[in-house]
Amino acid sequence: MKTQPQRRSEKSRNRQRGMAHKLSLRRLFVSLEEKSSSRGAATANSLGRNPRKVGLSRRRGFTLLEVLLVIAILGILMSLVVPRLVGRQRQANVDATKLNIKSVGQVLKMYAIDHGGDFPTTGDGLTVLVERPNGNDEQWQGPYVDEMPKDAWGNQFQYEYPGRHNSDGFDLASNGRDKTANTKDDLTNWKSEN
Repeated sequence: MKTQPQRRSEKSRNRQRGMAHKLSLRRLFVSLEEKSSSRGAATANSLGRNPRKVGLSRRRGFTLLEVLLVIAILGILMSLVVPRLVGRQRQANVDATKLNIKSVGQVLKMYAIDHGGDFPTTGDGLTVLVERPNGNDEQWQGPYVDEMPKDAWGNQFQYEYPGRHNSDGFDLASNGRDKTANTKDDLTNWKSEN
């Protein structure tokens, strides 16, 4: 059996052999590199460079042509994708506003249930859904919504009761994307195609 000092000295000898082996491989690599140098210029070691990085140092960045090519490809892809996304956003705004009109209609029906079937007047508007109206409205059970309902473009809905188009109920409309009343992009609760 070997004693502990003998084991330590054996381990250190093995380490020294391994380092010597690595050093000899490094020398072999450098000598092969010197022989393969076709220009006959100074080698990496004589210039003080790491021999492993010599091949890599020639190519560090992209050429101007490569960068321009990537930019052109990205431009082409964006020109194909952006118009489709814009069209989807417009349709999403229309769909969201249609859903908001239906939701506000449901909230108005809840208000009407609390008030014996009467909807808020045109003068009261939709503000009675958020805050108690002036006076003593004992039937008010609100707030019915957290904030004033708006369409997808950030505009308040146009409300009228009794409605001109819905004689037995209320009219609720959004002026749409152009924010102008009575245009073809208006969204309402009385048009069935919307």
